[in-house]
Amino acid sequence: MHIDHLRELAVRIVGLQHTDPSMTKYLGNEIKTLCSSILRDCCIELATSKEDLELATSTENCTSLLESYRQIPGDVAKKCKRLCMTPEESIAADFLVIVPVLSQAIKEIFRDEKVPHQQSGLRGVSDETALQKIFSDIQKAAKNKEISRLFCEVSYILEHLCLNNNGNRSSENEIHQWGGSNMIIIMLQFLEKFFQSTEEQRLYKRLHLFSVAIRDIMSDPAAFEGNFLRDFLNVALSLLKFAKFDPSQLVRFELSDPTNSCHTQGNDGLKYDTSKDTFSQLFWTRKESNDELQLEAIANVHMNGRIRSIGAFESFITLPESCSMGIDRALIGFPSVVVKRELDDSGNLRVTLYATQKEKISKALKYLESELGADVIDLSQIEITPSQLKMRSFAKAGVLVSLRLVHKWGSEALALASNDFVTLADSTSGGASVPDPEIAGL
Repeated sequence: MHIDHLRELAVRIVGLQHTDPSMTKYLGNEIKTLCSSILRDCCIELATSKEDLELATSTENCTSLLESYRQIPGDVAKKCKRLCMTPEESIAADFLVIVPVLSQAIKEIFRDEKVPHQQSGLRGVSDETALQKIFSDIQKAAKNKEISRLFCEVSYILEHLCLNNNGNRSSENEIHQWGGSNMIIIMLQFLEKFFQSTEEQRLYKRLHLFSVAIRDIMSDPAAFEGNFLRDFLNVALSLLKFAKFDPSQLVRFELSDPTNSCHTQGNDGLKYDTSKDTFSQLFWTRKESNDELQLEAIANVHMNGRIRSIGAFESFITLPESCSMGIDRALIGFPSVVVKRELDDSGNLRVTLYATQKEKISKALKYLESELGADVIDLSQIEITPSQLKMRSFAKAGVLVSLRLVHKWGSEALALASNDFVTLADSTSGGASVPDPEIAGL
């Protein structure tokens, strides 16, 4: 993008058949404006922290900042500084000299790097038809040089995101007013916490920079129909990409092999079912031996500003060893609660209760209290904590086994749907791993 702008302007300068003072002055002003915007954007691209971004957008000496980053040679930096101070009529020659070096620096700075996106919790726009229309309208606005229309499209995208991620922080009517009034900076501030990665924070700053120019643009739109419009087009398209619904921003499944017994694993992409508000992902692996295969899973769910790990639940209690038989009798009516016991160094019985649902452990603990007595089971001192969802497969060696993890948004459960695996609780009680009725259609 920037390199194209530099080359186009250089070609125009070289192609002048005669030296027209007014044209020379006009091109000199174009050179200053273009170089200033490119140098600033290079500083933004090099920023790796919020402090760096603040400096990149506030400094008046971007050339020195790039020189300190060692991105442009000292002699080129001097020429860039001279461009800013030289009268417009005399800077074309210096500009033509620095174009090749500046182009190379831009190539080095704007490298395509695949950086894993952080899980921000952003609920993007899932309507593909709406996204395609916005894309078409953005391209049309740029083609017709309707810069005010381009700002409207950016406002429309931000308004959608504000509504999707409101969380009762504002009224829908107020958000509609922000969008209808092109209050881009207000909406950016509302959404700031979702711009988490360095790349997203750069996008945030670029949008902010373009937005502060709205008043000048409205007073003289024609003055911004050149490079500014094309740069703004690229930023608008980046925002549209950012706004597209990505289920992994809300839910990410993790599957682990605690015994390192399988070496070939694969998975399908994360899927989201809009009608059921459920997230699911298919995993598969080849069973290496006839021994039992144990896997564990959790869902990292970003909700209400924080990430929660959802899988199964467990609770730890310490009892006298004499209570061992009492536990067996008391919990015989709770087949889906797995009981594990071991003696600690003091000779006491350390008991672990494990289940896929928190309520099942809670009921089991209350029943234990009623059977063994409140002096033995003090519920006020016992916690039920999140745990990995533990699964088992008894398939033969060499078989490709698969499982689907399913999470319904807003629930505290991670469900397993599989013909090859059962959860630890289901295998203990003799049950089968099937999803809940509302997710059975996945």
